Amino acid sequence: MKNEKPNQQVLSILVLEDNLTDVVLLKQFLYQEGFTTIISHVANENDFLEKLHTDTYDLILSDYNLPGYTGMAALKKVKLICPQTPFICISGTIGEDLVVELLQEGAADYVLKDKMGKLPLAINRALGEVQQRRALKNAESELRILSRTVQQSPSSVIITNTSGIIIYTNPKFTEISGYTVDEIIGKPLRILKKGRTYDNIHAEIWSTITAGHIWQGEYLSKRSNGELFWEHTTISPIFDSNEEISHYLAISEDITGKKQTEQAIKESEQTFRFLFQDNPLSMWVYEIESLKFLSVNQMAIMKYGYSEEEFYAMTIRDIRPKEDIARLNENLTDEAGDTQFSRGWRHKLKNQDIIDVEIFSHSINFHGKKARLIVSIDITERITAEKEVKILSEAVQQSPVSIILTGINGKIEYINNKTEEITGYTRAELIGKSPSILRSENISKEESTKLWDTINRGDKWSGEFYNKKKSGDPYWESATISPIFDEEGKITHFLDIKQDVTDKKKLTEDLIISKDKAEASDRLKTAFMHNISHEVRTPLNGILGFATLISEPDIDEDTKERYLNILNRSSDRLLNTITSYIDISLLVSGNQEKHLNRINIGSILNDIYELFAPKCTERGLDMKVVISESVELLVMETDRSLIEKALTHLLNNAIKFTEDGTITLDGRIADGSLHISVIDTGIGIEEQAQKNIFGHFIQENFSHTKEYEGSGLGLSIAKGVINLLGGNIYVVSAKGQGSKFTISLPISQL
Repeated sequence: MKNEKPNQQVLSILVLEDNLTDVVLLKQFLYQEGFTTIISHVANENDFLEKLHTDTYDLILSDYNLPGYTGMAALKKVKLICPQTPFICISGTIGEDLVVELLQEGAADYVLKDKMGKLPLAINRALGEVQQRRALKNAESELRILSRTVQQSPSSVIITNTSGIIIYTNPKFTEISGYTVDEIIGKPLRILKKGRTYDNIHAEIWSTITAGHIWQGEYLSKRSNGELFWEHTTISPIFDSNEEISHYLAISEDITGKKQTEQAIKESEQTFRFLFQDNPLSMWVYEIESLKFLSVNQMAIMKYGYSEEEFYAMTIRDIRPKEDIARLNENLTDEAGDTQFSRGWRHKLKNQDIIDVEIFSHSINFHGKKARLIVSIDITERITAEKEVKILSEAVQQSPVSIILTGINGKIEYINNKTEEITGYTRAELIGKSPSILRSENISKEESTKLWDTINRGDKWSGEFYNKKKSGDPYWESATISPIFDEEGKITHFLDIKQDVTDKKKLTEDLIISKDKAEASDRLKTAFMHNISHEVRTPLNGILGFATLISEPDIDEDTKERYLNILNRSSDRLLNTITSYIDISLLVSGNQEKHLNRINIGSILNDIYELFAPKCTERGLDMKVVISESVELLVMETDRSLIEKALTHLLNNAIKFTEDGTITLDGRIADGSLHISVIDTGIGIEEQAQKNIFGHFIQENFSHTKEYEGSGLGLSIAKGVINLLGGNIYVVSAKGQGSKFTISLPISQL
């Protein structure tokens, strides 16, 4: 049945339920029943406990049977962590004993899932009980405050019944009158009022208060020791729920001192002048009509720099800056009443300095003239301090760095604008929360403990956090957290000043990478220049030298043929070197072209084998080719010359760095890609060198160039052309155990 009086409050509800379908149905049901809700859903113990510790809720709805957890266990945690939050169990049939135990443990109610119609009533009842408890608590709190207020009141408080019999007095009454509680409770109020003035006004008091009105006045009372004293009393009738007078409340102040002061002022002008002249504050009397100074005390003479005679020749306008005189005139026109206080005034000293002052003024009759008594307090330093505080506050609010203030419990109490800008959270979303809401998961428990130990012992902590914004985006912050102490040296707050250093860290990392690359590039260029000098000059010297020797007329044919062979090898070496430099230049500049045609892969591998088998035989090496039938028949759209170029460089390297053993050319299809491997039994490559082996001008060690010919560009060219075809090349090797270079070309992309 639909709730006839839907709860208009927006309810924050925590739902502990492992069945998502039930959660969806619950949301729909609550909506249909007229409830406006914000539901947080958890399905396990850990998430449930985290929510209890980090957020507050109006209501908790929980299933009873959950994987590894029960509604009873959840209820017990609720009673420990947030005992004021009502807990309703929504479950299937669990047995009457468990229901009774749940209710005994503090559950607000239990509702069967197949009888959800009872849920709205249960919710309203639970929330109503919470409101009643809160109202009762507030009432009790107000009553305690009222009781303490009366008990600690600086005024005497007496309560009587309608017959004037005293039923209550506060401690101040005992202090003023000297009567104890036992001596006065149950006695008529009249026994305290022994003075003649009270007798004169007794009838007036009772006629006023019995008519339901408040009476105020002054009269003489008598202390328990017989001493008379003046009281200013307010007597009020107290009404019951039927608007009938049930009691009277008398609040009195001992004004004996005031009366004595007034009497003393009236009786002795000398006493007045004594109090006036020796007062540590600047004081003067001026005539209301002429505004002339009539009297000034010594402090005013010292403070303002004028002599007494100079003051008497001046008016109060003369100690104001010109720009303040118009305001003074307006204030004089509006002056009314006996005593006034005002601040925001400025006074001009004889040396032309301007000071800020507070003014207390009182109307008096001075030698028959209407005048005002002025007390002037210099608040220049206070105003300056207030301005500094305001400027500091604005500086903090507008600071380009993030500023967060937390209590000693770690909860955020203040954030500035920059914090909102950086994190994406609003003040409302962060105030009262822990700063951990901004933390990513990278800070360890040890680091967190060390941070708190440092600031809790009063030291400053500095470091960096890898935080996350409301959007989830990560960012780096440089933070300095300092404790704030009160006058007793106790820590009251922690001040967290942070700066977004994400860009700075990225720039630093980029600079380090750029520096490393630049240094590596310099080393490569140096080695390359040495290598190119060697690789070009060596064959060129051979060509020039043997070209001269072969032109000698007296050499025989065998020698000439041997010289020609050397010339040919040197020319080939020089040509290969120049070709490699041209190839790498085309690749680096992006000008290397590819010409795609339908090519039989088996024919490429067989042709390569036919080309390199004799070279292996010359070096005393065996060469094998292992090609699967699928590769033998494979036709792909690719660039034959680029594949041959890559394989040529791989095989030349394999032959160059293999002293004995076998060179294997392997071709197979796996995972939708063509894999062509060149496997040797040569010297192998150290693991560290493999990371950069495909870089330009790289051999495993440039010292090898003294032992092995080559520009160091072969592997770089091989990788470049294979990448151009959409493939990749990688190496598996170990020092002294040979190497395996594999070309991978995706068939679907070619």
